[in-house]
Amino acid sequence: MILRPTLIALVRKGELNFERFVEILSTRGYITEETHEDGCSFGSTAMEAARQDDFDALFALLLPGVLNDISLSCAATDECGLSGGFAYALFNTNVIDREEMLGLLADENRETTKWIEGNT
Repeated sequence: MILRPTLIALVRKGELNFERFVEILSTRGYITEETHEDGCSFGSTAMEAARQDDFDALFALLLPGVLNDISLSCAATDECGLSGGFAYALFNTNVIDREEMLGLLADENRETTKWIEGNT
């Protein structure tokens, strides 16, 4: 059986360290494909599949008694990069707003474009 890459499926398969994910979203506020860490790597498909209700269910199960102040959102942009070369992020809107997140993703796109141009 192939599971969709939801947060719940990633935790079940041992591919997501949920506690570390919560720590990142609570402090830095975001995770991108470029800023991944061990146990907290996401591709664009998994980021698009991430849902607040799944996050809330996992939070209640794995962190009982802890206040959940994370409002999960996904953003993507190809601004400042190659057309169609989208950078993705999962972020906590209580730490970083959408416009700031899109700006950080545009910076990632700019750096990726520089790297591609310098290596082709």
